[in-house]
Amino acid sequence: MCNQHHDESTSASSTTVSETIPATETPASSNDPSDPHSCDLGLWPDNISNSMREYWATKGSSDCSNSDADFSATSTLLEGDKYKRQCQKSMFTYTHQLTKEQHLRTWLCYSPSQHALYCFACKLMTDVFVFGKQGCTDWKHASQQISRHERSSNHRQAMVQLLQRSDANSRVDAELVKQTKTEREYWCSVLEQAVETICLLGERGLAFRGSDEVVGSAKNGNYLGVWELVAKFNPFLVQHIKLHANKGTGSHIVSV
Repeated sequence: MCNQHHDESTSASSTTVSETIPATETPASSNDPSDPHSCDLGLWPDNISNSMREYWATKGSSDCSNSDADFSATSTLLEGDKYKRQCQKSMFTYTHQLTKEQHLRTWLCYSPSQHALYCFACKLMTDVFVFGKQGCTDWKHASQQISRHERSSNHRQAMVQLLQRSDANSRVDAELVKQTKTEREYWCSVLEQAVETICLLGERGLAFRGSDEVVGSAKNGNYLGVWELVAKFNPFLVQHIKLHANKGTGSHIVSV
């Protein structure tokens, strides 16, 4: 009887103690897709809220890059290939055409969960499918797709929208802001000189075009002739014409 009473008392005591201990809450995972602070773009929700855009526009993309991640999970042997292909660290850099300097593609982010590449700006600001909603996993053509994407109008618009939401002085990815500003100033300078040339010829009633549009030709007309003349004394135009002249049909020296 005493033993039975003792067991019941012990059981009751244990029950009381266990009921008074609060349950430990499991902290929310930083990889939760509903968490706007997740550094894995592959886990971001499809519908981005304005508050999430503001947060990441101010914070920048550096925490989401994952350019030093282990890419072995992306290794794939495609049909017809002798070697496996995978995401490469070299994809996160590019050589600037004008300065020949190496720059980081700070907009490019790797998702460890989806094993895919995303565009930070397009994921936040647009509905672009590849590099946005889906991510790029075509490792055979990834380098070409990355280059094509960063020249696309959707990407440029997304970058402009992202910069408009951010304070350039407090951005973590200040280099990205600087690169975009340099590109914008470059093409504004080209456009300004093109407009001045057009005004000069228009005021004097001179014909613009010649019998061809080849830079270096004596028959390319007054417009290209003025550009070639000014370029003799302007290193900026020398470099610009060297990069963009005679590329396909027409001169393209004022093409963006």
